Amino acid sequence: MTIAACPSCRESVTVPVDAVADSIVRCPLCNEQFRLADFLVQLPPALIVLGEAGSEAEVRRESEQIGGTLLESRGLGAAEVSGDSTPSFDFRIGTAEPAAGREFSATVPKRKSSRRKDPVWELVKIVGGAILAVPVAQIILWFLPGGRDLPVIGAAMKSVVRWDSPTQQDARSQSSGDVVPSGKRSPPVIAERRKVKSGQRAKSEASESARRAEPSTNQAVVDAGSGPATAPDPEGGNRVERDADQQKPPQEEMPQSADTPGVKQTETATGDMPVPQGDSGPIPSNGVAPLKKRVKDSPEYGTADLHQSLEAAIQASAAWDTAPEQSEQARNQLTDAFYTAFAKLGETVTYVRPGDPAARALAMSMQELLATFERQPKKLAMIGNRTAEWLDQQDRPNTGVLLFGTVKQIQLQGQLFETELELASLKKRVVRIVSPVDPRQFYAPRDHLLMLGAIVLDPSNNLAGYQGDAAVVVMGSFPVPVEL
Repeated sequence: MTIAACPSCRESVTVPVDAVADSIVRCPLCNEQFRLADFLVQLPPALIVLGEAGSEAEVRRESEQIGGTLLESRGLGAAEVSGDSTPSFDFRIGTAEPAAGREFSATVPKRKSSRRKDPVWELVKIVGGAILAVPVAQIILWFLPGGRDLPVIGAAMKSVVRWDSPTQQDARSQSSGDVVPSGKRSPPVIAERRKVKSGQRAKSEASESARRAEPSTNQAVVDAGSGPATAPDPEGGNRVERDADQQKPPQEEMPQSADTPGVKQTETATGDMPVPQGDSGPIPSNGVAPLKKRVKDSPEYGTADLHQSLEAAIQASAAWDTAPEQSEQARNQLTDAFYTAFAKLGETVTYVRPGDPAARALAMSMQELLATFERQPKKLAMIGNRTAEWLDQQDRPNTGVLLFGTVKQIQLQGQLFETELELASLKKRVVRIVSPVDPRQFYAPRDHLLMLGAIVLDPSNNLAGYQGDAAVVVMGSFPVPVEL
């Protein structure tokens, strides 16, 4: 018996023994017709008979029994055997049926080919996604606390987003009168710093006022004390005051305020905004009253106290810079020591006795120290969060404070200017900073600001000239704009 695979259904079938190669045969399983030669080419080489174990009739009979059993198992019936033991196959068309319950396919299904991607389109999607991601990232940074600008991209987007540009914000602020609103809420970008030479203008205005108030040249100028009279100046005015005015340091080196040590109260700039007189009576012609008369029961410090506080703050800042290398408990201790030292510095510089040139030099060193924080974003974030905790703390070791946040608006409250500063902290909080001078010459709404100061509780009763409704205010000193 010879077995071969059907070329159509690939099922195994037996090859007729007496059929010749040119015979036409039909597969009993799929009913496809082929030449017998198509079957024979698939057969392996035949075995070589070396010796017969039985007669030829017995071999045929055994082959017929095996073939009949195979056909019966497939439901096709047994093969008919003639008298001469020759098998007879019925090859009539349509007589054989495939086995029940089985389906055969003459074709093999083709695999669906994957669609080829266009490399140009893939490149366009990558580049387009990157282009859209950059402005989206800048907008996200604007709305996050701190309002950072991406290099080059931030400035370019400011010029495109004109509906909220800093230039328009400044124009609206200057045209609004006494109150400088912050406008609608928008990304906290930094307003362009204005180059204001207010110190020179204040100096010239003070000199002009002094010359107008002086007596005529034919009268002697008598000192406020009991000293002798001074001779009149041929050029007009007081020679002593003019010489002292020429020896003064340039005013534009640093922002001046009524709290600035080393600067006489009569020389403090008040800006373009007039200061009305309050119910407490007239105040000096320049609109600034002495600080010790403004805050009730305020302490008084000297230059030695300011020097000691500045040294302690410098050491605390250097120690905090090593905080990442310490444990969590050590970091918390360094943070508390840092803020306590700078709060004490804020209290000292706010209430230092005016008129000492050495105090002014220390104040300039203090401003340089605060300016270094601009390059330390982690320290700025710590200051913003720690300030919110410090203001809620009941047992503060001193009344000083170190502030960092964004200016929202500036307005006049009685005889004092009030600045609303939104702290750069997780817990949103607005702190009101008061000053007897117009702060718009030093900063504007939407500026990021570092400032030292002193906390004043119940300012309506403890702060002369204040007519606001805040329960707590801060007497601010030495604002340091920070550009992030």
